[in-house]
Amino acid sequence: MGQENLEDERERRRQERLERRKRREATRRELGSFADEESTESEEAPPQEEPVEKAPAVAAEAAPAASEGRDRVRRPRSERGRQDGKYTVLVVDDEPDNLELLRRTFRREYNVLAADSGFAALDAVKGEDVALIISDQRMPGMTGAEMLARTVDTHPDTIRLILTAYTDVKDLISAINEGKVYRYVTKPWDPDELKLTVTRALEAYQLQLDNKMLLERLRENFAKTLQILAVTLDARDPYTAGHTGRVAYWSLEIAARINLSEEEKEILRTGSFLHDIGKIGVKEAVLHKNGRLTDEEYQHIMQHPSVGARIIEPMPDLAPMIPVVKYHHEKLDGTGYPEGLKGDQIPLLARIASIADIYDALVTDRPYRKGMPREQALEIVESAKGKHLDPDLTAIFTEIVQASPTDLPAPIMPGIAVGENGDG
Repeated sequence: MGQENLEDERERRRQERLERRKRREATRRELGSFADEESTESEEAPPQEEPVEKAPAVAAEAAPAASEGRDRVRRPRSERGRQDGKYTVLVVDDEPDNLELLRRTFRREYNVLAADSGFAALDAVKGEDVALIISDQRMPGMTGAEMLARTVDTHPDTIRLILTAYTDVKDLISAINEGKVYRYVTKPWDPDELKLTVTRALEAYQLQLDNKMLLERLRENFAKTLQILAVTLDARDPYTAGHTGRVAYWSLEIAARINLSEEEKEILRTGSFLHDIGKIGVKEAVLHKNGRLTDEEYQHIMQHPSVGARIIEPMPDLAPMIPVVKYHHEKLDGTGYPEGLKGDQIPLLARIASIADIYDALVTDRPYRKGMPREQALEIVESAKGKHLDPDLTAIFTEIVQASPTDLPAPIMPGIAVGENGDG
């Protein structure tokens, strides 16, 4: 039985060698047709002085293009993957004839980079905005799928095509999944069919860039809308001008100490910024009252967390911020509002915002009193530790404030990345 398997394996390899030989002959015929076309063009066109183009060795050709790309100014997203109005395409194949055929097939319509191995391809894309990579699968040292998988993190928008003469389903699935391959093309390939596939792939590439650019604009407009809401709140109550931005600042300072994820920080930032949005529904007479509130007035102002949650609830992008907005007045012992949550029932981000909210309210002027000095405000915050406020978070906050050079930091606005404000 072992002898039969050995014979089968030898026959399979023999068939592969024959197939490779046929492909090389087909490639040479194609190259001959390209040479005929170029010869005809040169007879028709007036003579021009052009530098002699070397046959691809080809990793050496790719390297200068890559180094030039590193020096270029980063293009707008909608123009990435292009140079001089043409998309940049990288072709990869370890067989010189096949590589030359690929290069000649696409060089008129696109800026073509060429590489004769997976390693040369990785070097060629460094610093380059490459719209499309077309790679042979079976290459020595590194397969096409392995090379493409390594480009996913550095070139997430790039479209990837695999050329293969093998129909091993397992290998193809692995290549598509790991290398984020758009499509595979079987060898020997037809130039016209491959051109059509590339055209469609680049249409998908451009659509993807346009969609991302649209999303960026929507996010910018969203951030501006939040800023308008903040200005509206400040206009209603000049005593608390900048309060929401400072609550966001202190909240993010705490977040940096407890290693929250970037996503959690963004939720906390926007949630803190919007935590008092419900005060839009509070009567101005109550909001600006210079004196102690009546029980009825206190019940009225206690509705603002629930009102705020209802305001942002219809907006899907703001749904993650609802816990901060709704529960920032809850207390560990269950005496807070609007639902009387206790302990860990109160969401972590709401517990963080609560500490920042109380402290900033104490150190700023209000209609009924002047702002307190830092030490006095911290004493009040510390006295609520374990009863109203999370003890661990409060201890962290006290350290942060004591090390801060100011009681009233510049407010953080929404839509500005954490690192850009120097707050970690």
